[in-house]
Amino acid sequence: MSSQSGSQTLSPLIPEILCLVGGIIAAIIIILPLETALNPPGILVGVIEEPAKLIAVIYLAFKFPECLSSKRRGLILGGLAGLGYAFTENLIYVLRPTGYECLYYDLNGQCVSVLPLMLSGTDIIGRAVLSAPGHVMFSGIAALGLVYFALKRIDLTKTTPKGVVSKFASKNVSSFLLLAIILHGLWDSLPAGPIIMFFVTLFVYYRLWKILPENLQNYEIPGFVGLVITIASPKKPQVARTSQQTNAAQTVQNKFCTNCGTKISPNEKFCKNCGTAQH
Repeated sequence: MSSQSGSQTLSPLIPEILCLVGGIIAAIIIILPLETALNPPGILVGVIEEPAKLIAVIYLAFKFPECLSSKRRGLILGGLAGLGYAFTENLIYVLRPTGYECLYYDLNGQCVSVLPLMLSGTDIIGRAVLSAPGHVMFSGIAALGLVYFALKRIDLTKTTPKGVVSKFASKNVSSFLLLAIILHGLWDSLPAGPIIMFFVTLFVYYRLWKILPENLQNYEIPGFVGLVITIASPKKPQVARTSQQTNAAQTVQNKFCTNCGTKISPNEKFCKNCGTAQH
């Protein structure tokens, strides 16, 4: 952990490791127990999984907001949280029997030995090819909202729980989370959902990468519906900026490293903390 200009930042790779491990831990102690207890329909699975997967990213947004300083950082850290969860979920699916088949019967016709049925090789490959990238994209999309949340620089000692919830519910934060939840729900509920929604999610992910500026603090998201329209539109969005936002854009351009989130001066071409070239 280092400190620059009075602002704490984490050493390189520490945020990435936290998010990857956070996805694994969330799968084991939060998501799988909740889904076992509630058994939600496929369309609602994302309501549980998407916020829970990002628990480490949310922690960083509160404690080390500089780690979430750009679009790229949101996609990377959110994607790593999704990858950690996907690894754990797929491992459990591979090791857990999908059913049982009787292997031997006694003379009375009673089953005395069962054979556990495991996922087929095709199913395992399918989960690796589709499910893992899907979780990476879902979490990356949701984490874009947490970039906006990190920009609020919330001090928990001065903010009430109601105030924190209201900031989470703001359109810049909630639009991305809601988008990830809906994509995930359709993935799990539509016939041939994983195949169809893989390409839909890939398109959404690609469009967000292309149309959103690297410095998200300079732009206001036009609400969930507006965001969906913007993604679907072939034109690059013309997002209006207030005079206050314009001044902020001129002040904070390249304020944080796009890789590790360390505070840097606007004219620096390389980060002194991790050496990454700044664009």
